[in-house]
Amino acid sequence: MPLSGGEIFTLDELIKRRASELQSAPLLAYPKEGLIDYEEHSALSIDKYVDAAVHTLLQRGLEPADPNRKQAPVVGILAHSSLHFIITLLALTRLGYAALLLSTRLASPAISRLLGLAECDIVLTTTHYHAVLAEVQAERNVTLFEMLQREDYFGVDAPVFSREYDSEIENPKYAVIIHSSGSTGLPKPIYLTHRSCIASFTTHLDRRAMMTQPLFHSFGFYETFRSIYSGKPMYYVNYALPLTKHNLTTAVAYVKPEVMFCVPYVLKLFAESEEGIQCLAAIDIVMYGGSACPDDLGHRLVEGGVNLVANYGATETSRLMTSVRPAGDKAWDYLRILPQVKQWVLMDEIAPDIFECVALDGLRSKSTINSDNPPRSFRTRDLFMHHPTNHDWWKYVSRLDDRLTLVNGEKVLPIPIEGRIRQESLVKEAVVFGDGKTFPGVLIIKADSAAHIPDEEFAKQIWPAVEDANARAESFSRIPQDLVVILPSDATYAGTDKGTFVRAQVYLQYQQHIEDAYNNFENATGSDSIDKVSLSLEELETYLLRRFREHLHVDLPSKETDFFAFGVDSLQCMKMWSLIKKEVDLSGKQDQLGQNILYETGNVSALAQYLDSLNTGNQEVSTDQTKVMTDLIAKYSTFKTFEYPKPTKQVVLLTGVTGGLGAHLLSQLVDNSNVAEVWVLVRARSDHAALERTLASLSSRELSLSIPNLRKVSAIASNLSASDYSLGAQRLEELRSKLTLVIHSAWAVNFNISVRSFEDQHISTVQSLINLCQSTTHGSPAKFIFCSSVSSAAATPRPGVVPEGPVTDINFVQGTGYAQSKYVTEHIVLNAASTFGADARVMRIGQLIGDSVVGEWNTTEGIPLMIQTAITLGALPALDEEMSWLPVDFAGHIILDLANEAARPDLIYHVLNPTRFHWTRDMLPALADAGLEFETLPTDQWMERLRNSNKDPEKNPPIKLLDWFESKYGHGASTKKKGLLVYETKETAKRSEAIQRVPDVTDRAYIGKVVDRLKRHWVA
Repeated sequence: MPLSGGEIFTLDELIKRRASELQSAPLLAYPKEGLIDYEEHSALSIDKYVDAAVHTLLQRGLEPADPNRKQAPVVGILAHSSLHFIITLLALTRLGYAALLLSTRLASPAISRLLGLAECDIVLTTTHYHAVLAEVQAERNVTLFEMLQREDYFGVDAPVFSREYDSEIENPKYAVIIHSSGSTGLPKPIYLTHRSCIASFTTHLDRRAMMTQPLFHSFGFYETFRSIYSGKPMYYVNYALPLTKHNLTTAVAYVKPEVMFCVPYVLKLFAESEEGIQCLAAIDIVMYGGSACPDDLGHRLVEGGVNLVANYGATETSRLMTSVRPAGDKAWDYLRILPQVKQWVLMDEIAPDIFECVALDGLRSKSTINSDNPPRSFRTRDLFMHHPTNHDWWKYVSRLDDRLTLVNGEKVLPIPIEGRIRQESLVKEAVVFGDGKTFPGVLIIKADSAAHIPDEEFAKQIWPAVEDANARAESFSRIPQDLVVILPSDATYAGTDKGTFVRAQVYLQYQQHIEDAYNNFENATGSDSIDKVSLSLEELETYLLRRFREHLHVDLPSKETDFFAFGVDSLQCMKMWSLIKKEVDLSGKQDQLGQNILYETGNVSALAQYLDSLNTGNQEVSTDQTKVMTDLIAKYSTFKTFEYPKPTKQVVLLTGVTGGLGAHLLSQLVDNSNVAEVWVLVRARSDHAALERTLASLSSRELSLSIPNLRKVSAIASNLSASDYSLGAQRLEELRSKLTLVIHSAWAVNFNISVRSFEDQHISTVQSLINLCQSTTHGSPAKFIFCSSVSSAAATPRPGVVPEGPVTDINFVQGTGYAQSKYVTEHIVLNAASTFGADARVMRIGQLIGDSVVGEWNTTEGIPLMIQTAITLGALPALDEEMSWLPVDFAGHIILDLANEAARPDLIYHVLNPTRFHWTRDMLPALADAGLEFETLPTDQWMERLRNSNKDPEKNPPIKLLDWFESKYGHGASTKKKGLLVYETKETAKRSEAIQRVPDVTDRAYIGKVVDRLKRHWVA
């Protein structure tokens, strides 16, 4: 039966029809293990796989959905893309469920938010995501099912499954839920019905296809089912293998697709070599989506013979435009509205020659309504301009909200940057650009008063303002000096009646200036190009270290120093990449030097080796984090041994004093009459600055030092990764002569870097500090305390108990590099104690809160903001949640108690509150007793009241909670945990008197202090 897209049927019926019509013709193909060992699966086979998958899910306890329900129940899928993913999605559809497709990059708050909004409490996943889902389960009731695998459906003789339902009732129900990227906040679910999906699939390309994009993205989902709809086979890359130029070209050469779907990043990989461009040129259509393709990249590919086609649409509307065009037409970057949807697409002129794309009521593929102008429409907020001569062609310009999307998908908010630069009296106007580029730049128009200043001198005078703006922005939003474009004071630009510029028109007007700046920045074609140097491997290493120091002001200690552990950011990476292309002779292979080369190599030694061996191909970079962790433990578990008599007075070395725990430790140490000195190592420019930072940290927490206690403190500007900690030989020997205890609480809280990037400044420092403890010259080896984190064991399955000992299953470590670094260091410390007799012990620390004496919390944190709604809303939510809070001053007392205990290699102390409390049953009455007057509302009603409150965060700070709260609790979803993760504290309690007297944080006196101080802040 022909399919029109206007018929009433479901995704499952689509598969059944294809199985009936196509029989044994191949429909989907996926590699078994390698790059090109493809298995082709017919439509009939896919249909049988789905029956087998349904049979497996039924056996696991997933019941068929009730066809009489108003809406389909939702089951989430959190797993890597694969054939299993497609079969699982189809099996859920056959059972009557809507599938919530979760990106594998989401953090737990985003997942929790999506599950709540979608009313989803079941997730199909793999062990790889148990850690992040354990965090979600701590916030809401979620049941995990194991993701289907090959053996669950392949070759399984399962009965044909049939679920009775009315197609007319099922057709408008949700089929799939895909979420937004969350680039402007937390992600939001986008609900696709069977009706909107079937209509979307009609805009297919009817060709043998190849897909490179994840299946949980709308691009991957839509194109998969468009291929199924057309009956033409779809081949997938092996998602378990990295997307490299070699892997892509090998797969394409084998499959010989007629159309390939990808994002601009993949195009960049192909474009790094002539071989890659020719590989693309052999494909009938190369269609990109997801973000705009940089003009220079697209033009290069098209000139190389590639039929590059843009795809435009939104998840909410499906495909609306492409740049499919006849032979000889090279206008790849001008979109044309599809004939079958043209009557329902309005290009609404919202400014002179600037048009917003609007999907009108009647478009069957439209799943979302966000405007009544026109009625029941979806305004995409995407802006376009006409082709100069053909007004049926449209060029994408930018988003209406002014956010720029870099080529890597990062979103840049230009308004704060522009505002800061515009503050300067020398500046008339500043316009940030960079959509589709690697980094943003800025057009700066001189003020009339600066018209006489030469451009070079003006650029020097204005650069501090740009640097200040950069300091306030995320690293990927920072503007390189080469991308500052100076325009004369009489430069004209498109403006509005309010005197503000029209961004899209300014970009068009100064397009050549912008392109010239990027050309100079990335390709060394500007006037500052120099002759390239030809260097040996050893010379390359020396050159790179020198250029890091001279060009980036980054003085790397050695060629083995990890770039990111040392603080090198993405802008500096791009600057060094550009510099290498300009200055280093790579035998004409500059185009093969990928922009992420510093990320791939990690240090100067590996980078030099790659540059030296560019003629023989890229070097592979290990990504086996388990092996990395094991190797790091072995590498840093060798220590020195010494024998000396015991000292009589305590001299303590303390790190991390600028944090809350370190500040309280310092205050408590100097109050101890048995402590003679506390050496505080602080990252600072000078010892004076180190003392200022220390005192500021204490003062901000209302901690003060008496004159005698202050005399005990030696604040020292230090680099912990230096062999002498920047003390110098004389002070290091002085410290060795009297050191009795080291408490190491300093650690970078960075969840974006790998465990390897913690090596130089953190993991190796622990070995160094233990060796320092072992080498004291005045008495017995000093004691060593490492402040770890409960995250080192946070992936332990729930419900469960974490013993007071080392993590024995590496899978129980939370999946971040931060948590893995804590796990590695725990084992290093325990090895030092067991093998080398070091007096070293580990403290696993839980959630810390304001101290018990003052009770002051940062009013911008979530809990204080929520408590403030008792005043702003007159209500607090009735959360069904248990919590465990430990006042930070008691954490300090517990640690110092345990410092007096002898080390045991089988014991790790758990520094946390052993008593939990319930928010509604325990905390709300305590807040009422403390004088707050409020109504207790169900969570969803409280959230609705918050939504309807003043939207100005200056006047109503709790409004900032809304996205955060929805990410945790959704729209009134249950927050009851599915089993607790309990950390034992028996051994810790035996040795610490302080842990036995941790106050009840729901105690009226304690909460009274908190409320009183919060009230003072609210009044202020």
